[in-house]
Amino acid sequence: MVLEPIVKAEITVPDDNMGTITGDLASKRGRIQGTDVRPPNMVCVKAEVPLSELRNYQTELKSVTGGHGFFTMEFSHYEPVPVPIQQQLVAEYKPTEGDE
Repeated sequence: MVLEPIVKAEITVPDDNMGTITGDLASKRGRIQGTDVRPPNMVCVKAEVPLSELRNYQTELKSVTGGHGFFTMEFSHYEPVPVPIQQQLVAEYKPTEGDE
């Protein structure tokens, strides 16, 4: 079994970007934990997300929000990597005959 780090992320964006951000987090295997309204016209989305899915997230967030969004994250725990991703990892790193 392969474990991956999961982080608690708080993504603060203009309220009109909330749907885009929650959809994006879902596509990154993120689990939305809740939202808070922050003045003026901002929303903080709280989620647990695999750390590997947040590579280049600052750039993506800047692009989506026109530079008005930001995020913080902190380590939460480890979880097993989903089976299809584990199978992909094994296939990518499995030694071929003659490499042993």
